[in-house]
Amino acid sequence: MAPFRMPALFELTRKEKRLFRNDIEAILRKCEGILANDRFELSIVDYAEAFRLVRDALFLANDPDACESPPLARCNLYKGHILHGLRRYPEAREAYWVASRAKPTDNLDTVCSRTATRLVMVMDKKILEKKRAAGIWDACKGTYRESTAQLFNSDVCDQGLRKPDLGIELWDPEPASITRIKNVIVRKGG
Repeated sequence: MAPFRMPALFELTRKEKRLFRNDIEAILRKCEGILANDRFELSIVDYAEAFRLVRDALFLANDPDACESPPLARCNLYKGHILHGLRRYPEAREAYWVASRAKPTDNLDTVCSRTATRLVMVMDKKILEKKRAAGIWDACKGTYRESTAQLFNSDVCDQGLRKPDLGIELWDPEPASITRIKNVIVRKGG
């Protein structure tokens, strides 16, 4: 007996795939309109609406059968802009990184990919500045700052918190950062 093969239920035509591309472009234009509002500082509601639009565009663009040449770089670039505006720098960096690695489908996507590559480095600097401002880590030298070295012990550093009597959470710990801190503590003999 031959194995059962599921027949293809339907196949999209080129015209239908172009219509999906046009839908993605229309969604991205709406998102661009929200993000390009220079007269006012964007509110959480504006960012939420822009994020919803980008999520919808990414959903359509990631479907391999729906669109032949999806603008993935532009979708992820806008996602990064939204997260950057919300000061969620690690997530913005990830979105920019995905945009920089996306295969460009047209000239606009190529420009978006190059812009995203530059913005990955900007996000790295912002993440580093945020950690330095908190007084936790001097990542350039790979050592503790002298002024805060006495405030930390290995248990507290692993959790991203100051000593319990201060009770201030300084950053949302990232697995890579925690591993880096543990390695330095071991090397320093702490």
